[in-house]
Amino acid sequence: MQDLRTWSFKHPTAMFLTLGWAISTIFLGALEARPSIWLVAAKGSGKSTLLNYLNHVLGGYGWFTDMGKESTPAGIRQSLETSSSPCILDELEREATHQSALAAQNAAGMLSLMRSAYSARGDIRKGTSDQKGRSFRIATSFALGSISDPTLEPADASRIVKIYLRKLQHTSRPPAVLSEREARILFWGTLQRWNAFREVLLTLKDEWQTLSPGGDARESDTFGTLIAAVYATGALPGMSARDMAKAVMADHAEQVADAREQGSETEMFLQALCAAALTIEQMVSTENGDDRVQRVTDTAGETIARVVRRPDPDDEKALAMAGMAVKAQGGVPCLAVAVRHPGLALLLRGTRWHADGSWGAALRDIPGVQLKSSRFRGAVAKAYYVPLSALALDLPEDSEEGSGLSFGTVPSKLLM
Repeated sequence: MQDLRTWSFKHPTAMFLTLGWAISTIFLGALEARPSIWLVAAKGSGKSTLLNYLNHVLGGYGWFTDMGKESTPAGIRQSLETSSSPCILDELEREATHQSALAAQNAAGMLSLMRSAYSARGDIRKGTSDQKGRSFRIATSFALGSISDPTLEPADASRIVKIYLRKLQHTSRPPAVLSEREARILFWGTLQRWNAFREVLLTLKDEWQTLSPGGDARESDTFGTLIAAVYATGALPGMSARDMAKAVMADHAEQVADAREQGSETEMFLQALCAAALTIEQMVSTENGDDRVQRVTDTAGETIARVVRRPDPDDEKALAMAGMAVKAQGGVPCLAVAVRHPGLALLLRGTRWHADGSWGAALRDIPGVQLKSSRFRGAVAKAYYVPLSALALDLPEDSEEGSGLSFGTVPSKLLM
């Protein structure tokens, strides 16, 4: 703790979270949530020195590089294989303003890896050219460093704690890095504190609504894990875990508010789905009396709304090609979304739900959603039946004549 006072943290309690991250990484294999930290600092703030110091604190247990923008998620995954070691990457700029497109792509891939590692439980098995296959377990946590303040998506903002450093106002030498023996003492001593850490973490999570009103389970997992880790060290004997949590959340209130306001995973997915560009093939007659196919593009949301107002075979075909269909389930109008469908994955390209079936987590938590079989252009597949009231669509209070379905229970929304 005395060593960490060498750096000038924007928020006093950020020093606790930094130490908490280093301590928590020793428990990575047993943690339910693996939060990461992102150091944001201008030149002259000692960011790189701090990351190097953290690397020595872990005594070689972590994986460190000052070439973050050149590192790839696949390389890290293959390097870790089935271990639960933390990763420390410097010079990982999130924004693409002053770096190559490849570096920006690597940064985006790194965030995806962090998102997966946050709560991963099992191994990933991938095929290899020798037909033997290879196992990966991405139970890791990151300490990242950049000059620019990264723009994080809501799913990342609640998993990553930003640590801001100010420029150093003194010229004193940085603290000596821990020797190998000191690092081993810290490592094995920390393992003995597992029960204390776990007890404090469970208490913080139970009382989180009192400590941080309005906070959700992921917020308590992220901040609670780091707070419990530093508290279990006994480094602050005069402060209770509750007081520490209140101080941390007060210092990081702006960051927490931003993460809360950005919306949930479900809301983001439904907005992305409704905004996706859908190609519709229409049969039109020419002046010569010939029929030809005309392709038009509209958003998936507008297409769904048209089907609700007055079903059209061309619109319904376009939705079915993308693994969607408007259905009535128990008198409730729903959008059937296939559990897995290559057409839907193609529709969502460019979003983080581009992998076939990756949208399941966003749909399962919707109130009233049901999982049942549905028919998409003659093929039967499992589908999530999502009440249309959950989608941001401009729907009528009552269906127009000829629709065959009553949508009186669907509130009119125009959120797009």
